Order: sequence, then structure tokens, then C-alpha cells
Amino acid sequence: MGLEFYNRKTKFIIRQMAPEDSMAASQLHANRFNPAWSYASFYKFLNDAQILGWCACTQGQQEQMLGFILLRMAADEAEILTILTQKNSEERGIATNLLRAAMQALHELQANNLYLDVDENNHKAIKLYKKFQFKPISTRKAYYNNGAEQKRSNAIVMCYNFCYTGL
Repeated sequence: MGLEFYNRKTKFIIRQMAPEDSMAASQLHANRFNPAWSYASFYKFLNDAQILGWCACTQGQQEQMLGFILLRMAADEAEILTILTQKNSEERGIATNLLRAAMQALHELQANNLYLDVDENNHKAIKLYKKFQFKPISTRKAYYNNGAEQKRSNAIVMCYNFCYTGL
């Protein structure tokens, strides 16, 4: 059972991910990233006790994964490894609700900080993270490879501090 969300276009649930979600996650990742993570990578992640994941899915007999978030937790710190939604599911609150579910769980696990890297050109993601009070703390120069035709872009390292900002 997961948390239910509704909007004008999509009814979806947010639930914890399991190793059985590896195929759907790898296919969705391949549709959004190049290079994409393999089925084996997701299967390994989702069997690792330090990896936490939530996915947004349609309900019904033919459940469809609309997006997911994966985090790594070590001691009292966590890092977002990836967060994404289907291209045709953007602007439906899915990423917002995935991030909210993950942050609530991390708060309950008494995490102090949540880190992430975001491409400096990913303005939608940066806007989302700022809405959740993430603060930029550094830059990784030429971190993202944007394909052979484009130059590498910088990553902005951002942090959310649970101790000071709360939920």
C-alpha cells in the first residue's frame, strides 16, 4: 500500500521500491538518460540495505511506473542518486511527491543532511530543489557529459539540512 495522489491528469500512488521494480526502473531510466543504468545495476541497488527508493505508479492491473527516486543513506547523511519521471508525466506533481515522500522517510530515520548533484542547465529540477529549501554548496566543473556534440556542463551540489530547516 502506498500514498495516493490525484490531479487533473493522473491518479498515482507513491510506494517503496523493491527488487522486482528493477526492470521497469531500468527501462524508464533508459528513456531519460544516456548512458542509462542497467537492470543489473537497479537490481543491485534495490537489494542494498543502504539504498532507499520510492516510485510513483498508476493503479490497477497494469501498474505503470511514472517515476522514481533512489537515495543512498550512510550514518546520518543521504544522497539522491537519481530522481526522474516519464517525459509525458512532467508537471503532474510526481517529482514533488516523490521528493516529499523520501524526505519524510529520511526525517523519520533522523538524517541530518540530504545531498544531490544537479546539472546547471536543469532549471526545472533546480526550481524544485529550491522549493524544498535545498541550498547550493559547491560546483563540480564539467561533471555532466551531454553527448559528443555538446560540451560538458557543471553540476551544482546542493544540500538540505534537516536540523535547521525541518520539514
